[in-house]
Amino acid sequence: MEGRSVHSFCMCPGGFIVPCATANDEVVVNGMSLSRRDSPYANSGIVVGVEPRDTAPWQARHGALAGVALQGELEHAAKQAGGGGQGAPAQRLLDFIERRESAELPPTSYLPGVRPALLDELVPEFLAMRLRKGLRHFGRF
Repeated sequence: MEGRSVHSFCMCPGGFIVPCATANDEVVVNGMSLSRRDSPYANSGIVVGVEPRDTAPWQARHGALAGVALQGELEHAAKQAGGGGQGAPAQRLLDFIERRESAELPPTSYLPGVRPALLDELVPEFLAMRLRKGLRHFGRF
């Protein structure tokens, strides 16, 4: 997207989404599949490239660790939006693209549960905008 990367990553057929936080004050998830791949779910990730110039607002305070500071802020925001515990914020793809709340969410393999949230309110605009453009490009919405 305009010379910046947005790409899919690691499709897991028959997979699960699992919590993988390393601290109590964050929500982090990951996808996995068991060897039989017999879950009714599948999962995949979408990656938005972040470059040093994107982290300029964090560089004065965090220097070379500005990207890590940004990541930490995103993980903390996910914790708050997920309602505490390991619940995760979630939004339907078309609702994200159209900037509207998801009235309901489909069933999920993520056992701590999901809570509707406006994901573009949890991330910096440069990430939301690139992700939205990338998703439109993938599906030609």
